[in-house]
Amino acid sequence: MIDELLEQFLIEGRDQCRDSARALERLAGAPDDRAALEACFRAVHTLKGSTGLFDLAPLGQMLHAAEDRLDAARRDGRLPPAELAGLLRIIDLAETWLDYLASHGALPADAADQAQSALSAVGGAAPAQPTTAGAVTQIRYVPRPDAYFAGDDPVAIIAAVPQLTQLRLDLGEPHGSGLYDPFRCRLVIEAASTAPPDAIRKALAFVIDQVTMETAATEETSAADASADTAGPRTMRLAVERLDEMARLAEELTAARSGLADMAEAVARLPGGMELGRHLSGRLARVARLSDEIRGAVGQARLVPLSGLFERLPRLVRTLSETLGKPAALSISGGALEVDRAVVEGLADPFLHVLRNAMDHGLESPELRSASGKPATGTLRVIARRLGAEVAIDIQDDGRGIDLEAIRARAIERGLIDVASATGLGDEALIELIFHPGFTTAREATSVSGRGVGMDAVRTAAGKLGGRVQIRSEQGKGATVTFIMPASIMLTPLAVVSCAGSRYALPLAGLSHTISASLEAGAQVVNVAGRLTPLTHLADRLGAARAKADSAKVVLLEAGGAVAVDAVHGRIDASVRPLTGLLAGAPGFIGWAAAADGTAMLVLDTQALAS
Repeated sequence: MIDELLEQFLIEGRDQCRDSARALERLAGAPDDRAALEACFRAVHTLKGSTGLFDLAPLGQMLHAAEDRLDAARRDGRLPPAELAGLLRIIDLAETWLDYLASHGALPADAADQAQSALSAVGGAAPAQPTTAGAVTQIRYVPRPDAYFAGDDPVAIIAAVPQLTQLRLDLGEPHGSGLYDPFRCRLVIEAASTAPPDAIRKALAFVIDQVTMETAATEETSAADASADTAGPRTMRLAVERLDEMARLAEELTAARSGLADMAEAVARLPGGMELGRHLSGRLARVARLSDEIRGAVGQARLVPLSGLFERLPRLVRTLSETLGKPAALSISGGALEVDRAVVEGLADPFLHVLRNAMDHGLESPELRSASGKPATGTLRVIARRLGAEVAIDIQDDGRGIDLEAIRARAIERGLIDVASATGLGDEALIELIFHPGFTTAREATSVSGRGVGMDAVRTAAGKLGGRVQIRSEQGKGATVTFIMPASIMLTPLAVVSCAGSRYALPLAGLSHTISASLEAGAQVVNVAGRLTPLTHLADRLGAARAKADSAKVVLLEAGGAVAVDAVHGRIDASVRPLTGLLAGAPGFIGWAAAADGTAMLVLDTQALAS
């Protein structure tokens, strides 16, 4: 039970940290935004109360101080800008501790010292803990039936009451009835506290109409009408693991359906089997519609707004502006667009890396900008837009742009290309060199982004999610990094190829097109539209013998280069799953997928094939 409570606390605690951070970002631009103040205060208050259920004193003390500052700001009608950075630090530290608590089961050993450091940033020490007890106040809290939908956590709310001496929870369900309704709160909570009644009322301010208090038999407030039912839209928190399992089962159903369709066709070809085959096909058509509806519904449930990916960016830009001495203005649009949760999670680090590089290596110093006729304040834009079944996300800066000649010189220096070939490379081909593993033009490391984050890692992260990355640049005017990602990644489009008697899959997002070509023994290049393109033989990569044939199928890769295979068998949509056991982390593969007949195929890494 404790583990379940802790798990729920961690889930809700992270949500409250994010809500607080979002509200503080709004207050950074509008210190008198009362709605943002209330939202931030409520999130911090609820999180502080939840800590009372566990041995998390440093976290509770730190949040108590933040709550006091926010409460004072509510009374004054605005949050002093000078307090913003300290409050953001507290929220960031709280979120970091929650992650640590999830993996270690306790706060860091130096949590108390960290808390004191964070508290000094908001001009205070840890709140003094009460040392004397007053008269006992009996509390009866009957949450509204729609409490869950209103975002209330009744247990966390009552835990926020100081100096609790007793606590009793009644689920409000007949024992053994099996009639538990997860959409309706029937809790009845009884507690006792030795804190002053005013302190109790303050802790329960948000639900005071649902509370009865008696101190020395004096009734303080009237209880809420427990029979009132004002439930709003029915929503329910669902564990991510369960959602992932539902998605997996939906994909299994789709794969099984494909295999049954092949069987129905085989039955129809049997002597006298046409009628039975037609009957099976009709039934399978209905199964197909239902499985598509299930897959669509699960896919919709996995969608989250891109704002979850963007919400950390303003703080990062503000911090880097101070660190680098480069004032920058960030604008974000398209945060309401929804994509698969895995896209938001998988792009978090690559996004931060690209933005750090834009600030560190892209934007010039204020002096250089002024000298070149630009505003001293740099401009960063994050723009998301829908492209059919995909979403494109641009990260733009108005800095110096990419120095193509520096790329050319660095590529020659590293032996990636010879002088003659480098001279003939166009702008797009030069920019493509940025995606070579470990490539950078920076000569010295910086504390912000080293020598520049390897864009090969950024492209690989996007590729694992079925996406791709493009870069555009104009000298002296800035650069744009574009992520083009699938809105849903439940099923990935794959091309099925064969080599040495086995079938493999390649993500279609990493392919350009296929051609048939006559290849000489030992050929390392292939002529594609009059241009020699580096060629990789898949058989060589797999340690297998090459097929003896007059011609081979050649797959052209988006990342450059080509791969020779024995045959191309068409396209399937399948779920790509990670490799486990002895194959976990095997180079050259990103996972495995089930073919239409249920057999497993290894999915090749197109980025590795191109390198």
